[in-house]
Amino acid sequence: MAMLFAMLINLHAQDTRTIYLDANIWAVDNPKFSAWAWAEGAEGAAYEFTLVEGTVFQTEIPTVATGIIFLRNDPAKFDITKPWDAEWNRAQTTIPADMNMFRVSSWDEPWGTWMNYGTTVEFETHHLYVNNQTGWDVFDIYAYGNSEAFGGWPGATTAPTEVMNGVTYNVYEFQVEKGGLVNLNLIIHNNVGEGVEGDQRLYFTISEARDYYLEVTATAVTEQGAPDKTYSNYHLYVNNQTGWDVFDIYAWGTYEAFGGWPGATTAPTEVMNGVTYNVYEFHVEEGGSIELNLIMHNNIGEGVEGDKRVLFTINEARDYYLVVTDQEAIETNPTAVENITSVDSNAKKVIRNGRLMIVRDGRVFNILGAEL
Repeated sequence: MAMLFAMLINLHAQDTRTIYLDANIWAVDNPKFSAWAWAEGAEGAAYEFTLVEGTVFQTEIPTVATGIIFLRNDPAKFDITKPWDAEWNRAQTTIPADMNMFRVSSWDEPWGTWMNYGTTVEFETHHLYVNNQTGWDVFDIYAYGNSEAFGGWPGATTAPTEVMNGVTYNVYEFQVEKGGLVNLNLIIHNNVGEGVEGDQRLYFTISEARDYYLEVTATAVTEQGAPDKTYSNYHLYVNNQTGWDVFDIYAWGTYEAFGGWPGATTAPTEVMNGVTYNVYEFHVEEGGSIELNLIMHNNIGEGVEGDKRVLFTINEARDYYLVVTDQEAIETNPTAVENITSVDSNAKKVIRNGRLMIVRDGRVFNILGAEL
């Protein structure tokens, strides 16, 4: 229930309406929430919020109120008769007639957006492409504002890479509310420590819901236009015959196609001609070249006992079909098995020395249909 401390007759006598506050990013350190609301030509009054659910709070204010200041208060000092004395943060805004909830999405002006209580907040994903020309031994990015988009300090310490028009970019993914306020403040740094000798810091603000392309040197951050690019998608089909408990694929070269190490840890499957394949997608720039060096491994750790690794290189813009055993990766043709098995129903697929083979009438063929 709202509590009023300013004795203002013309506001007290008015009908009231419910105002909701989605504290969102403000809901840390167990604060109290209050508001100062006023009507044009009249003094204001203070109101205390009560919890509805999650980070949503409510209070009752006069229907005639046109302006409001939301306050995030220190709970140890909070007194509704003196809310300003306990102020940690404030957000001042005009009250719309057709919306009843203010959602805080930034620590800075304009702080947030109005919507109606019960509205589902949807998010959209965008990317930050960074051409790192700093020369620093360590390159991290911390983001704050709408959220800590890359995690708590020091932020993102690694990122997958992508090559566009010969330029290598670190690629960072961030989300923003659809139709909401966008405010992400970036601190690009070498994680030496603030005030410590050798500390390097650069700043940039993301303020729009779109992709960003940045060139970062040791002294400046420069936004660049999106490079002209068109990509075609291809697939890597892997028949896993390794017998490993864990089967991951890391790809490096033109870009880290399956993300940073250990790479792809899961994949959808597809059955062709009775053979089950893990399916991995990669893309190639139209007219460009591709070189992806695959490391298929069991993620135990290089040099550790039991570590298993099989290598293969993708260097053409096309689909690839592989049979991967404990020892090697063999490129295959998915129709070859069908051609052999359809000739004679007695043909059988067997594994010998870790390799998939076809046996028919006492003769042995590899997966491509060549007799061994």
